[in-house]
Amino acid sequence: LEVFGPKYNELLSAEVPDYLSTGEIGPMLRTWKGQYGFRPEYITDLRNFLRNIVASKVRQMVSPQM
Repeated sequence: LEVFGPKYNELLSAEVPDYLSTGEIGPMLRTWKGQYGFRPEYITDLRNFLRNIVASKVRQMVSPQM
C-alpha cells in the first residue's frame, strides 16, 4: 500500500520557497534561530527544517491518528 505516493515525494523534493521574506512561519523560524543561530551556511539546514515541517503536516493530513 503506497500511502504517500508520487505527490508526497514530489512535495518533499520540491524547493522550499523563500519563507524568510514572507513571514508566514515567523514563530517556527524564531525557534529555529534560537536553536541554531543564523548564519548563511545554515540556509541548507533551514531548507531541510522547513521541508520536514511540510512532511510532518502532510503525514498529519494523511493519517491524523498516527
